[in-house]
Amino acid sequence: MKKNKGFSFVEIMVCVVILSTGLLGLMGLQARGLKNNVSANQRTQATLLANTMIDRMRANVVESAKGATSLYVTTTVSDSTTVDANCIPTTTGIPATSCNSPKMAVSDLVQWNRELTQQYCNSATTIVCNGAPLGRITYTAPVFTITISWDDNRNNVVDNLDPANSANPCYAGTSLPTLSTIPVQFDPCFRTSFQL
Repeated sequence: MKKNKGFSFVEIMVCVVILSTGLLGLMGLQARGLKNNVSANQRTQATLLANTMIDRMRANVVESAKGATSLYVTTTVSDSTTVDANCIPTTTGIPATSCNSPKMAVSDLVQWNRELTQQYCNSATTIVCNGAPLGRITYTAPVFTITISWDDNRNNVVDNLDPANSANPCYAGTSLPTLSTIPVQFDPCFRTSFQL
């Protein structure tokens, strides 16, 4: 009797199936890692943008000291909101002397809104904010709270998963819910509080 040497067709097919399954698993891990990396970058940007607004509010202490009646809390801005030209920093970084505290607050909010929009709403990458509020400033004496939310699921649909929906814990109340009470499907938010 003659011994067969080499591999049979069935053995080769079993090896191909096992190898394919392993490679598909690695591709899934790579895709998940990339998504998590993008989410981490967005959280980092939210931290930086919130701290930028905190610095602006601390620099404009006259307006910020008004607390709940401050324009930082009561004003809603959009890209069409006009900014007093005197409140735009010059090449030296200092606005004109005719820029008062209320005008500076509106200027700060418009610039912050534009930065948020540039970071989180990009029609070139099909992430459109659809008018969803990205940043919100609230005041409960003596603490200001800044909340930034974004469309992390990138589904480009305004639905109950998005930050603009009142069911989203990021905008549903004044206190940030505990991690165990936030459903996984909601888009994330970053929230920080500070005192003057």
